[in-house]
Amino acid sequence: MTNVSRMATIEPLGSLQVAVMLMRNHNHWVLAGVLLLLSLLLVGACFGDPAAPIRIENRTDQSLTIFINDIYVGDVAPGVEIKNKRVTFYGEFLIEARDAQGETIHSEKFTYEELKRIDWKVVIPPLQSK
Repeated sequence: MTNVSRMATIEPLGSLQVAVMLMRNHNHWVLAGVLLLLSLLLVGACFGDPAAPIRIENRTDQSLTIFINDIYVGDVAPGVEIKNKRVTFYGEFLIEARDAQGETIHSEKFTYEELKRIDWKVVIPPLQSK
């Protein structure tokens, strides 16, 4: 049997059969895409946070509200330490301490490398008398 005669014996596929074949192939691509996305998220989660979050110690004599890059971290009593939950590996970190009236009494900017060098601990020193 020649190639031409073999081709003539192949039955044409119906539109339903073509649709089923396309759906099967499409599902494989969707599954592959979902698996790729999940693996990227897992890798991102592993590298998104350092082992030690930023710790901030309040050495003033008043309660302070702490912000990192204008994001509320929490309130910290005098002589107490607070820590945030998440840190990214890029950019700068503006750490601000505000008093009960909302006035910024301490503001300091750090890079990731600087925070690493000081073991992720920022100290807010006692306030100077005016």
